[in-house]
Amino acid sequence: MVMLFDSGRANPNGLIDGNANDQDPTQYEPHYQVIDTDDQVQIYEVIFVDVEGQITTGLLKGYEYIKDNRFLPAGFDKHGASPEIAVYGEALADEDFSGGSDRLRYKVALGEAQGPFTVTAHVFYQTIGYRWMENLRAYQAAETDQMAAYYDTISNIPVILAGTSQQVGE
Repeated sequence: MVMLFDSGRANPNGLIDGNANDQDPTQYEPHYQVIDTDDQVQIYEVIFVDVEGQITTGLLKGYEYIKDNRFLPAGFDKHGASPEIAVYGEALADEDFSGGSDRLRYKVALGEAQGPFTVTAHVFYQTIGYRWMENLRAYQAAETDQMAAYYDTISNIPVILAGTSQQVGE
C-alpha cells in the first residue's frame, strides 16, 4: 500500500509532524477547517501569550488566550460562554465547531494515483505536548527536573481516542 497523505504523525519522542509549535516555540497551528497539505495538522489545544504578546506555556506567565479550540461538551454554547471557558481564535468563527462536534475537510492531491483508496482518520490524545515539556526543561528546579525525569521514563506517543476507515473511489 502506498501512503498518499499523512497529517499529524507522532514521533517516538512525542513530537507531532507538522505541529509548528513543536518545532518553534514562537509559532502554533491555527484551527483549521480545511487541511490540504501534510504539514498542516489539527490540534485541539490552548495557546496563550504573555503580557508582551509572546506565546508561552508558562501558566504563571499566561496573560490571554489566542487559541482555545479544545473539544466542547455536547450542548455547549461557544458564543455565550464566560471568558475563562470560552473558545478563542479561528474556532470561534468555525460554524461546525460546536458542542460535541467539529467537521474538518481534507483535500488530498491524488496525482496519477488510481483508486480505490482507504481513508483512515484518528483522533489522538497526548497527555502533555512536546513543546510544554521542552519548555519546562529550561527551568533549573527540583520540581521541573523531577517532572522531566518522569516524562523521560514513559512513552508520550498519543493514544487513539477514536478512529474510522472507509474505502472510497471504487
